[in-house]
Amino acid sequence: AVVSTQSTGRGAIVVEGVSKYRSTLLNGNTTQYDWEDGYTCHQVGSGAIIVLLPQPYLISSLSMLLWDCDNRCYSYVISVSKNRRDWIDVVDHSRLQCSSWQHLTFSRTPTSYIRVIGTQNSANSVFHLIHMELPSHRKQCEEEEEEEDTVHPYSSAASAVSRPEIDGVETLERQLEAARIIQ
Repeated sequence: AVVSTQSTGRGAIVVEGVSKYRSTLLNGNTTQYDWEDGYTCHQVGSGAIIVLLPQPYLISSLSMLLWDCDNRCYSYVISVSKNRRDWIDVVDHSRLQCSSWQHLTFSRTPTSYIRVIGTQNSANSVFHLIHMELPSHRKQCEEEEEEEDTVHPYSSAASAVSRPEIDGVETLERQLEAARIIQ
C-alpha cells in the first residue's frame, strides 16, 4: 500500500514550514511552481519543514522534490520521530549538493513526524521543498525490487483508536509480539 503525503485528504499535514498555502507541500502538484509560489520553505540555520502523518507508520523510503527552477543545489538532513521530541536522523545529505527529485531509502523506522532541515542553498539562505511522498516512488537498489516497497502502519499499545489495516502488512505490535515469542 502507498501512503502519499501529497494527499491532504489522507490526513497528513504540514505542522512547520512557510508557504502561501498550508497544503502546498502535500497537494500533489509537482509541475506548477515558480519563484513566488508552489513551495514550502524555511530559513537555513533556523526552523525546519515538519510533516505529521495521519497515523504512525513504519517507513523505509520517501521521495521529495527540491525547488529546481534554476541550477541551485541544496543540502539537508531528514529525521523522523514518533512524538516530535525524540528525533532519529535517517538521511544526512548535509555535505552533498542535491537538486530536483530525491529518492531516499533508509532502515525501516516507526514514524509519526518527518522533519526536513535544509542546511544549505547554493543561491540564497532559504531551503525550498516542492513535494514529499512516501514510500519513495522509485527504487534505489536492484535488491529492493524483490520486496514490495510499502509503508507499514503500526498502532501504539496505549492507543484505543482503531486504525485500518493494509492487506499483507505486519504492524509493529505483531512484530514485537513475534519477537517476544521467539525470546
